[in-house]
Amino acid sequence: MSAFKFEVWPTEFRHITQHFGANPQNYAQFNLPGHEGVDIMAPTRTKIFAVTGGRVKMVETNPANHPYGIHIRIEHTDGYETIYAHFDEAAVQPNATVQAGDLIGLSDNTGNSFGSHLHITLKKKDVQIGNWPRGFMDPTPFLLPLMGWQRPAGPYVDGWAYTTAVVVQNELAQVSPGGINLRTEPSVNASLIDLVPGGTILIVTGPPRGFYTPVRVPRAALSNTTPEPP
Repeated sequence: MSAFKFEVWPTEFRHITQHFGANPQNYAQFNLPGHEGVDIMAPTRTKIFAVTGGRVKMVETNPANHPYGIHIRIEHTDGYETIYAHFDEAAVQPNATVQAGDLIGLSDNTGNSFGSHLHITLKKKDVQIGNWPRGFMDPTPFLLPLMGWQRPAGPYVDGWAYTTAVVVQNELAQVSPGGINLRTEPSVNASLIDLVPGGTILIVTGPPRGFYTPVRVPRAALSNTTPEPP
């Protein structure tokens, strides 16, 4: 079994903004079944770090040459490769050796991108998972141990969260940017309890039901505003 893992969070902001496999309608033009990586919060010209050690395979400095814009590819042990996309500028050269946590560039939204962020892709040589081509694999399991979440304190409000709008790690979850509607039952037609702000850490209280996950929300995090329909 491979010992490969991400050792360092790749940006200065521990928040995922788009998940692996999301929005398949936007990626059909690239012959992909969905978003082939994970997007992470990274405002313009903030630091991007190597998630683990390796050799810089490629540095693309012309933003017009690829949908990733200015980007870096790093080879790792056991056939793994990470790609860091949409940079403002790269801070490494091809064939350079990098260690976990080394600065490799500054973020932006070059290439096929809307708003500054880091797109990180994980690939593995000679591997095909499901209908994903070219060795693409979900980096989420490698990122989640680095999230640094802590169980929130009570008192709590119980409800249901739309599953694709939260990132789940074991018994905890984090609300995606923009917030979620907390509902009384696992249905879009259920009564609205409140709006839970983006970034809030929740406690997962059971398995998903349909499109919803049961959660426990710290009352202090609730906005106490009238939520809008999803």
